[in-house]
Amino acid sequence: MYLTIDEFHTHMYEEHIAVVSRDNPQQVLDALEAAEQEAAGYISRFDVTALLSRKDQDRDPILMM
Repeated sequence: MYLTIDEFHTHMYEEHIAVVSRDNPQQVLDALEAAEQEAAGYISRFDVTALLSRKDQDRDPILMM
């Protein structure tokens, strides 16, 4: 997965995370996976596998939003 749950907390308010997660961490993972799939659709003309396989500092900050 491109983003981690910890990174989710750096981009969203806790109250929004609580709504998405419904106090279930798996809900957050599901939301992150859905967002990754949606982003992949928008960038499909590029090498999506290469873009989304980058790790740590090599990741595109725009894709992390």
